[in-house]
Amino acid sequence: MSTSDKYTEKSLKEQFSKFVEAKAHFNIKAGSWKSLAQKLNKPKPAPEELRLEEQISELKQRFSKLAEAKAELGIKAGSWKALVEKLNKPDPEQEIAMLKEQIAQLKAEIKRLREAGENAFDEVGFWLRDRNFDRAKFEDLGVTEEATEMKSKADAIYKDLSRRYHPDSGGSDEQMANVNRLKKQMISVVKLNGGMSL
Repeated sequence: MSTSDKYTEKSLKEQFSKFVEAKAHFNIKAGSWKSLAQKLNKPKPAPEELRLEEQISELKQRFSKLAEAKAELGIKAGSWKALVEKLNKPDPEQEIAMLKEQIAQLKAEIKRLREAGENAFDEVGFWLRDRNFDRAKFEDLGVTEEATEMKSKADAIYKDLSRRYHPDSGGSDEQMANVNRLKKQMISVVKLNGGMSL
């Protein structure tokens, strides 16, 4: 029987001639065909639940009573499960220390970028990459509102971007291809805006 099929009393009786055989086959304690089918159809516990049960079992082997475990570990809990959950809970002081370290690293990175100046990150170059170009807005690419109203302004932006991102000037083929796409888009918008072709 596949895992997607549900066990029924009828399917179990067809598969096994005796109830004892069915229980032995599945290694499940049950008092009737119906209870066996119900136990077989019960969803399996998630890995986290299994790990929790294993940890509870380990604690029960180590300590004979819950009160003994609570006293030894110095944790207040109303059950074995609550005790294990509290043991697994991260230490807030450790988390705070880790977050402070991350903040210090980020501050150092911000300082480094500020000291590096404008050359630290080429935002226009970033937007001219294929994976980003279609999501970019004109403003992201340094295109002013004037460039969408006058062809001459659009041409000037195109020439500037071409100089910066041409493969011979350190740019890439994809960036130059997207500069060309950008020019076509700007000219189309100029035409839509009824712009001047000066």
